[in-house]
Amino acid sequence: PGEGEAMLEAWGRCREAGTKWEYVHHIFDKRGIEKWILSRGFPLKDQSGHIIKWVGLNIDITERKQAEEALRQSNQKIDEILSSITDTVMAFDRDMRIVYTNNSPLLEAGAKAIGLRSVDDLVGKNYLEIFPAYKGTYVSEANQEAMTKREIRRYQYYSSYAQKWSETTVYPSATGVTLYARDITDRKQAEEALRLANERFFKVLNNHPDCFAIIDSKWRYVFTNTASDKLTGRSDLAGKVMWDVYPESVGGLSHQMFMKVMNEKIPLMWNYIPPKFNIWIEYLAFPLEDGVAVFSRDITERKRAEDALLESERIARIRLNELNALFDSALDGIIIYDK
Repeated sequence: PGEGEAMLEAWGRCREAGTKWEYVHHIFDKRGIEKWILSRGFPLKDQSGHIIKWVGLNIDITERKQAEEALRQSNQKIDEILSSITDTVMAFDRDMRIVYTNNSPLLEAGAKAIGLRSVDDLVGKNYLEIFPAYKGTYVSEANQEAMTKREIRRYQYYSSYAQKWSETTVYPSATGVTLYARDITDRKQAEEALRLANERFFKVLNNHPDCFAIIDSKWRYVFTNTASDKLTGRSDLAGKVMWDVYPESVGGLSHQMFMKVMNEKIPLMWNYIPPKFNIWIEYLAFPLEDGVAVFSRDITERKRAEDALLESERIARIRLNELNALFDSALDGIIIYDK
């Protein structure tokens, strides 16, 4: 009830101000499963600036919210870990022998993995001799470059010994190099969770029956779904500039409407027969922070039906006028009987 009241109040403010509507709320489906919904609405205005209708859509962002929550929890865990433990610190001499190490959990796990009793047993040993899996990898190359070129090197790697991801910075020192590393395993898992969530989100868009495209602020295609590729006959639009692909549209209705959406940050809907397509297409474009998103669909059959209806109404009016003229010109009375 409280959330519903807040949503209605927000909607009322948008209607009164004539501004776009956006609200995140949650519902429960018929199975009792919680779903997060992003509701968006945009006023469509006539040339005088009066609102003629509202266009809106509801997007299921449950997976995105779960990914955001997973990322939030992951970052919280990382903060708790970093505030309660010491990051890995190791110092190497010019022969890459370990001369100092702290007692970080990452090093403790690595030491135990190779059969040492503690991290203290690492001191005095060449790290490539006790951790041979790093030989010939970007880890050993970056460490050696920091030594020989006297330049800072940064890298991330997965330790097969500690079975953890680390973010490492190697600094040259007067006697060798010093390595600082922190455990980023939770962050990597959160990034993967977010990547999978985004992948699922775009999969939903890709399977949507309507055409959908995202265009950046420089008019380059960022994403087109399967329906769009099928309608245009192009699956190679990513990175291409819209007006380079369709130069014949420049100056036309769609060009003007897209420019208005981009520049004035307002959603617009229009119907148009694009050059070369010979079909009616309905467009719904709305602004993004750095571009435009557009849904479109083939409405040729609908337009034909509408035209047929208008034609039938026109013929009916003609017949009615002819009948009225007949009645008006009749010299004798006309009586119409029912059955």
